[in-house]
Amino acid sequence: MVRKKNRYLLAEVLFESGKQAPSNLNEPEFYKEIRDALQIGFGDYGLGLVKKSLNVRYFMEDTCMLLVRIRRGAESMLSNVFLTVKSVCGVPVTIVTKHISGSIRCAQKYWIKYSRRKLGSTLRSITDPEEKTALRQKLDEINKTDFSDLFNYKTGNSFPKASNKINSGTSKTKNKGGSFFQKTSKMAASGNL
Repeated sequence: MVRKKNRYLLAEVLFESGKQAPSNLNEPEFYKEIRDALQIGFGDYGLGLVKKSLNVRYFMEDTCMLLVRIRRGAESMLSNVFLTVKSVCGVPVTIVTKHISGSIRCAQKYWIKYSRRKLGSTLRSITDPEEKTALRQKLDEINKTDFSDLFNYKTGNSFPKASNKINSGTSKTKNKGGSFFQKTSKMAASGNL
């Protein structure tokens, strides 16, 4: 039997004038908006083509990153649909695709690299020497950190926050200790990322 091949799109959700993500945004809300945008943009054909494989895996409020699974071959369609989504739950948003990968692990690795680059650019823009020194120390800590334990997850739903309503299949294996995105989200919130 041949396994189903999927693609994972890692996207950044940008809010109007740099605001933080409202607490009422979650995976089912993004799923509804993406599904509606697929219906409008590609009609019944486009919706029927990807509806079974479309799955919003994770939305992280702290960093505004969105992880969406889609069947292989439809990633460009979904990337185009992201551009047409203008609001989620009445909140104006822009969804920008950052990375397309064949596995969750590769998406996670890219997310780490992206976060490090973002912190580096923030470091260059800071003018206060004390803030710059503190951020440089945090960046050095991140560079020394071994993230290999964050990638130790079994196949299945490694993102427990995702709603069962939007998952097409359920898994009996569970990740112990939280998902990669939850751990890095906590690190970002505490200032360690």
